[in-house]
Order: sequence, then C-alpha cells, then structure tokens
Amino acid sequence: MLCFPNRPPCLVRHEGARLLVPYLGTKKCLAIPKFILIPAHPPDMKTAIMLIAHGARESEGKDCLTQNSARLKEITGLETYGGYLHIQPSIGETAEKMVGDGIERIIAIPLFIFPGYLTDVTVRKSLGIEPGSSEGRFECGGRSAEVIFTGTFGDHPLMESVITDVCAKYNSSPADTTVMLIFHGNKNGAGKEYVDRCVGYLSDRGYTVMAAYNEFQEPTVEKAAETLIAEGKNVLAIPMFVSPGSHTVSDIPPKLGLDGSDVRSIGNGRTLRYAQEIGMHPGITEILRARLGEVLDLQ
Repeated sequence: MLCFPNRPPCLVRHEGARLLVPYLGTKKCLAIPKFILIPAHPPDMKTAIMLIAHGARESEGKDCLTQNSARLKEITGLETYGGYLHIQPSIGETAEKMVGDGIERIIAIPLFIFPGYLTDVTVRKSLGIEPGSSEGRFECGGRSAEVIFTGTFGDHPLMESVITDVCAKYNSSPADTTVMLIFHGNKNGAGKEYVDRCVGYLSDRGYTVMAAYNEFQEPTVEKAAETLIAEGKNVLAIPMFVSPGSHTVSDIPPKLGLDGSDVRSIGNGRTLRYAQEIGMHPGITEILRARLGEVLDLQ
C-alpha cells in the first residue's frame, strides 16, 4: 500500500488484483497506465456471494455450486446464493432475491473452467454488467445492488495443485501413468492458452499428457485414448468439467471403453481410470476463496 499525507484511499485493479492506493479526494479517478482506479466500497455494505453455474438436471443438488455454497459461507461468513444458466433458479431470479433480501453488494463468482463468451457476455448481461467490465448494478423493483464479477477458477494458478492432487489420489507417477485431460471443446478453438497451461502443469512434472475434446475439436477422446494406451502405461482420464452432467456421465465413458465402471483393463496389468469431474475437487473451494480475496478484504 502506498501512503501519502491527507489522501483518502481508493481501490486499484491490476490484472484481477485490488490494492489500496492514494486517492485525491474527488469522485474522479486518475488515469494511470495499466491500472483502473475504483472508489473504495463503503465497509458497511451488506455483501453476499452469488455462485453461477451452467446447471444440469443430472447433477442438480450435487453439483459444484451446491458443494461450495456451504463451504464458502463457513469460510467467509457471507451468505451464499446460487444461480444457473439452464435450470432454476436462474441468475436473474437469484439476483432479484438477493436484492429483496437487502443485499447491497453482490460478489458474482462464475463456476466455469475458463473465461469465454458465456462469462464475458451472457452472464455479465444477466447481472447488469457490460461486457469487458467487472462491475455494474442490478436493478429490480426500484431497488438495486452493486455487482462485482470475479474470474473463473480453471485459469487460476492454484489449479496446478488441484490437477496434481488428482494424480496423487490415484497413486499415479510419470513412470507408470499417462494422463488425458478431457475438455468440452468449442467450434472456434477458443481457450487454447488455458488448455496448454493445464497440460503444462503435468508435463513439467514429467508426465506424458494429452488434451482431448468431447466435441468440436481434435484430438477426440477416442483418439487420445488410443495414443496413450500405446504408450504402455496406465492411463488416467480427468474430465475438465465443472460438475456431473450428460457429457461426463453419458457421452465420455463409452468413448473411453467404459461400461458402468470408472476403470477397465487395457492389458498387461495396466488400467484406464476415469476420475471425478475436476470442479468437484475440494481444492476448488480454495480457488473460489482466492477469487473473493481479489475483490474483498477477507480476514
């Protein structure tokens, strides 16, 4: 924190982080290259968390959002609400309830692997935030709440410890196991830098690792499985999805040659194992807490 005499503080955001810096005591912010100054929030604003997810009937009530709601409330002491894109309650309905409950500041955390059109545009607009901005106001029935939008979890540096812990859980090592990270895939190939980063977390530790895609992109899950099995080691397939859903429950297992089990023999005493969705790992809670810490002073 930089301190100057007789200068009240404001907030500065730099690549997602907020720090206290001197402010000139006006309602305007000074233009400082690479920084965006934001007036400090009143400390007594009634604040709560909104977790936002796709939502799927297959995982309703046992998804990443439900799992982390209670954990975040316990860690932060803040009420935690949930809103979905595809099931109820919707994002808008949840925001309306929060405003009705007297919440003055909503910290919106998108439970998405990586940023993309949905987080950058669709979800933001649902909360009254312009694309490219991290703050806005949600208005409802003559009342409103400030909304602060955080980053996603899969592109956070702590994701490295989550992925490596999954490997450790299955007693894997580079000497005996290859790893397949299975992503959803998209038509325009967006997010490659984040996929490469996740792959790098394991390749840097000596693993033979491949990214595979459920749809739209190459290599397919089937092709990646064929390639890794040919390496002559065990194969650990990790679905890089937020929660259980049709893709991870119905689509991917048959592509891995699985039939009602999460493990199969691939010959010579070797196995192919199918891990739980990455978003269900308990370490995701710590990433969400870190995202909160970027916008709130968590004690």
